[in-house]
Order: sequence, then C-alpha cells, then structure tokens
Amino acid sequence: MKSYIIVYYNMHYITVFFTFWMIILTVFHKYTHKYINLLYLSFITLIMGLYISYIHPRRFTFTLFNEDYTLKHSDKFIIVDLFMHILAFVFVYITYNKYYHNSFNIPFLLSLAIIIIYSILISTYHVYGIRRFELLAVFIIANLAYLLLFDRQT
Repeated sequence: MKSYIIVYYNMHYITVFFTFWMIILTVFHKYTHKYINLLYLSFITLIMGLYISYIHPRRFTFTLFNEDYTLKHSDKFIIVDLFMHILAFVFVYITYNKYYHNSFNIPFLLSLAIIIIYSILISTYHVYGIRRFELLAVFIIANLAYLLLFDRQT
C-alpha cells in the first residue's frame, strides 16, 4: 500500500492538487456557493498557492489525460497562478463578496472541513514538497488575513 501511495504522488495526477478541487467548486458556483464559502476557499487557495509558487518555488509536474506536463517559469505563472489562483479568486470576489457577511457560519465551517479533510487524506509533503508545519503556518496567516479583510458583522 505504501509503495502505491508513493507512485501515485510521484505521478502527480492533477486531482491531488487542492486548486483543482477549488476550480471544480468554482465552476459549479451557482450550486456550491450556498453550502461552501467560496470566497474563503478561493482566498486561502490564492494565498497558499502564491506561497508555494513564489516563496517555495519549484516546478509543477502532473498527469492529465495520460499525458505528463511540467510547468515552470512564465508558463507556470500564466497557467497555474494567474488562471487557477488569481482569476478564480477575482471571479468569486466579484460574484459573491456581498453574499458572505461573516465567517463563522455553516458554509465557512464546511469550507474549513474540506481543507482539513484534504490535508488529512493527501500528503502535502509529497504533493507540494513542503513540510506540514510550514503549510500550517501559512494557513494560519492566510486565515488571519481573511478574517481581517472579509469578516463583516451585519
């Protein structure tokens, strides 16, 4: 079982990246926005994705439709950061900024649960090459920033 997991992570199927799941939730935003705080998820994905790309840079290698792809330098910025992280957040912000008034409600807790379940099921070290403690520190900072920027009491 252990060797299967290592082979699976070494292949980096696109589905092991959290950004992939965030994009799926965003594509179906008309249905998911009521149950999941898309603003929170896209902000956390943006901050953590930019951290992984620029503070802890490396190339992204993944398999999609049985083809291996490696992104680095400008193609990594355009495809991964601009389209997957930045534009996804901007779309959700423009569409749902006024919808999410405060953070501590059921959609926020479900979003937080998604992140926690992902981090339990997926070895973040094998996928991103970063220790859990380092990602946890970035996650805490991103949460504080989210609460300061977007938490409005009505």
